[in-house]
Amino acid sequence: MFLGRESRAGDRCQGSETADWGFGYPVGMAVDVKRVLLRPLSFSTVDQAMAEIERVAAAALAGKATCKGNWEVGQIFGHLAHWIQWGFDGSPVHPPWFVRLLGPLMKRKVLNGKSPQGFRLPGAAEGTYGVEKLSVEEGLRRCREQFARLKAGAPAIPNEVFGRMTHEEWIKLHLRHAEGHLGYVEVGE
Repeated sequence: MFLGRESRAGDRCQGSETADWGFGYPVGMAVDVKRVLLRPLSFSTVDQAMAEIERVAAAALAGKATCKGNWEVGQIFGHLAHWIQWGFDGSPVHPPWFVRLLGPLMKRKVLNGKSPQGFRLPGAAEGTYGVEKLSVEEGLRRCREQFARLKAGAPAIPNEVFGRMTHEEWIKLHLRHAEGHLGYVEVGE
């Protein structure tokens, strides 16, 4: 048994009021996402990531997705789309000078490693940004739009942490991000 939220047909791994997390955790208690065993994912292309997003969406809508973290499927999709959009349109995240100084030195590791699990941005009320609850359909629509935008070209705006990035680097950054968040969703057959 693992910590998770069972989806029902048409729902999105609905929130804590329907959670069955096991291990004696009371309903409504947040999952420590740093301790969740993620589903291993590895994407090389935007098309691979989108194929998995489509598969997760179909499973969630059919009631065959289990969310092992604290977010619903639509919320995960919306979060991924928001971060891509902010690369193009400007970010609400403005890290301190020392993060911007060290960011370029960490870029290769971040782009070629796995996304840090349970990382929280200092000052972000929810630990990160772009976490509004969305339906699966709306989150999927936003993912389709933003991943297509990313596939078509790189943002002109420098990344707030890593500075100027090539198109390939922007894609890698968002693929690692998608691997991490989609890893919290188990898809049943």
